[in-house]
Amino acid sequence: MTVWFKSFFTISFIWASVNLSLGQQLKLIGKVLDQKSNPLFAVNIFVKGNTTIGVITDFEGYFEMNIPIENLKDTLQLSYIGFENQFVPIATLVNNKNVSLVLKESLDLLKEVIITANDPITDEFSVVKLSRLDIYRNPIAAADPLRAIAILPASTNTDESANVELRGSSSGRSAVIVNNVPIRNPVRNSQINGIGNFSIFNNEIVDQQRVYASNPPLTFGNSSAGLVEITTRQKISTNNLQLSAGLGNAGFFLNAHKKEVDFLQLYGNYQFSSLFTGLNGDNIENLNRFETIDLGVNIHKSFNDKISLNLYSYGINESANVDQHSLNFDGTFFTERIRNFNIINSVFRFNSSILQLNHGSDFIRSDFDFGVIQSNQKSEEFYSSVDYRYLIGDSFSLQGGLSHNIFRIDFDDQQPELFFALAPESPSTTLDTLIRNEVLESYLYGKLNIPLFIIAAGLRKNIPLADQENYLSFQGSVRFNPFKDHSFLISGGRYHNFGTPNAILPVQRLLSSEQFAFEYTFSISDFNIQLSNFIKKEEGNLLLREDDEVVELNSVEISGVEIGLTKTWFKFINTSFAYTYLDSNEIIDGESNRRSNDLNYIIKFSIGYNNPKIITASLNYITRAGTYYTPVVDAIFSEDVQAYEPLFDQNRNSAQFPNYQALNLSFNKSFKVLGSRVISYLTVTNLLNRDNPIAAIYNSDFSVENFDNLQKRTIYFGAVIDLSL
Repeated sequence: MTVWFKSFFTISFIWASVNLSLGQQLKLIGKVLDQKSNPLFAVNIFVKGNTTIGVITDFEGYFEMNIPIENLKDTLQLSYIGFENQFVPIATLVNNKNVSLVLKESLDLLKEVIITANDPITDEFSVVKLSRLDIYRNPIAAADPLRAIAILPASTNTDESANVELRGSSSGRSAVIVNNVPIRNPVRNSQINGIGNFSIFNNEIVDQQRVYASNPPLTFGNSSAGLVEITTRQKISTNNLQLSAGLGNAGFFLNAHKKEVDFLQLYGNYQFSSLFTGLNGDNIENLNRFETIDLGVNIHKSFNDKISLNLYSYGINESANVDQHSLNFDGTFFTERIRNFNIINSVFRFNSSILQLNHGSDFIRSDFDFGVIQSNQKSEEFYSSVDYRYLIGDSFSLQGGLSHNIFRIDFDDQQPELFFALAPESPSTTLDTLIRNEVLESYLYGKLNIPLFIIAAGLRKNIPLADQENYLSFQGSVRFNPFKDHSFLISGGRYHNFGTPNAILPVQRLLSSEQFAFEYTFSISDFNIQLSNFIKKEEGNLLLREDDEVVELNSVEISGVEIGLTKTWFKFINTSFAYTYLDSNEIIDGESNRRSNDLNYIIKFSIGYNNPKIITASLNYITRAGTYYTPVVDAIFSEDVQAYEPLFDQNRNSAQFPNYQALNLSFNKSFKVLGSRVISYLTVTNLLNRDNPIAAIYNSDFSVENFDNLQKRTIYFGAVIDLSL
């Protein structure tokens, strides 16, 4: 009896203490909107006097938070990128059961000069900035940062992948930068032809993504085409766990805000093919199996208001088994890849300057087999940079730095002796190639803010090592803002980077380009128009012809026009339209030939209905002229290898595939189950199940030509549950 009484007394005491504690808190329930009454996702809300008390809004703009009674005289601060900070006395909210808070858009973003780790000195010269929410709402992104770029007028990717191809340049020329560190081949589920279906980045870690379609900032270097810069999140105000499950995946994402580290993000995902292939059947008959396991962690620590440290680490193990065609050979493509990269950033803030130290390491091991081809590759890369930015007065800032990159890749390959004999029993040759490159560069970049104008110029110079070529990159940019709603951007320069060797062309070459671009933007409330004209000349390219002959191009000349429109209708309906004209030619021995992506038109249209209370839905349509290819016109039987040797048309890229069309549909619905937020989603790609050719394939003697197609209609669905911790 005594034991029971003591237990009852203890439990009662704890229960009373908890209820007393809860009674000393204010439970605040509310919603955050913009001036058009649209809900705002991921708004930071915290108590100004105690930043450990805070939450972020959900997809519908709602939030719930408990505020201790001793903080009732404090102030609630709301912070969101692109909007003015709002400060609300907590005492004024006590009697409101459902609080509605409205944020105002910042009207002076281009003129504002703030030195932070998140805002690069080149920020005003990016063509497009995408937030995490923008990527989620993108109708074709599938919550993937790099796939979100595909809807932009500047994206000229023709293979439905996450590879970054901007304004007609190949993906090997453009750079992807994460927290000031370049990441090569930022795709997964990659194939022998270089196609990568998705990027290796989880959108939940993304704070901002900036796209520089032309004239990439020399503060980063390593690009002779365009550049995509991703910065990870610098602040989290809540603890939550997201659990996800879909037709081909299961995963988790943890946000943990702690005292000893400002925050920790941990995520993992397992992808499998059985249910996906089972449902979609004949439309993905070439896909036999895929499996992916990945794990990532992002840790941010602020020691004080001057010093901070960020660590981002990611690892992935992926494999696939796909039936693939090449000319007249049908075989099964097997691939497996293991990868780990790590990025460490140290930031030191002073009164009018910032010093940042960046370190990156990347390790990849990949194996693939296809017919007689067997390839084993190992690569490693180490990158370090020092960047120092100094603000002189209110209008001029200067940034300089030094970067050091070491890249090494080892190819252990078995390749066919004859390009047309790919069967496993065909004659082959063994290649064991080690390629190493070390690049040491310094740069200086300055920016001047004066009324109506933002002017910038930069230089980047290599410090030659061993027998390396000597080169200098330079650029200049001017943004003119004559009125609040109008902006003009003119930029030009000369750029260099080293291409990434691959199994098809295992060589390292210095690439260069000369670029000029003109951009005009008009933006008022719910309407935006963007016009662009660009021209560039690329050098250093190698071309692998259809007959397996490697040719050095004199140059590649690209020019184009882009038109982009976005409009919001009746608060919930969003539309976008993009048109791109691309003139792309290659010069070989002084003779000009069209390239495969010489396209008269690329048209992209999307319409979305975004009403979180009912449903979010989007319809996206993309059409373009067919790409060009060089057809086989005859064949000769080779007695030595018992196979037909194809004879290609002497006029390169003389034939054209049919025009490309794809209609994609997506739905998602948010609702509550037992107090937790659940988001269900459904996507249908290539809704009309159209054949979109990507390559010409033939029968055994090349007498009959058919086409290998991109993805047919597929259905995918799943759900994410958000649990507050």
